[in-house]
Amino acid sequence: MRSVRVSGLPLVVAAVAVLAVGCGGEAAPVEVSVADACSQEHHGHRVTVEGFLRLPSKLELSDTAVIEVFSLMQGDGDSVPLRLKIGDGPSELRDLPSTYTASSLRVGVENAKQTASIIDRVVVTAKVSDEDGVCVLTSPRIERAPEDG
Repeated sequence: MRSVRVSGLPLVVAAVAVLAVGCGGEAAPVEVSVADACSQEHHGHRVTVEGFLRLPSKLELSDTAVIEVFSLMQGDGDSVPLRLKIGDGPSELRDLPSTYTASSLRVGVENAKQTASIIDRVVVTAKVSDEDGVCVLTSPRIERAPEDG
């Protein structure tokens, strides 16, 4: 009869991999309402909100800009600030003309080779950050929300 020796090495490697993911991996984002996104419990963590993007009445542009995510279309309901890079990539704010209107808003989306505008419902996953005492969503991933039914 032939004896087979089983090495414990694969089991050790698997256990270390599980521990590394459990200890060092980033937690899954929490789905929250726009109104609850800036709750203290979410600061420093990633959240997912669903809503509509809007340009503020005054916008300061550099390599980034802060726009708003509203819970309802037309800039109604609760809102939360969202910092975006300006560029042509996914989850980036497209360049704006020097004189812009609400309909000038275009943001690249991750799940389409298109942009989102003020009429598109989007899903934003971002880190809840504090910028000079103001809650702002940062490092976003923006996708079109799934079509209803």
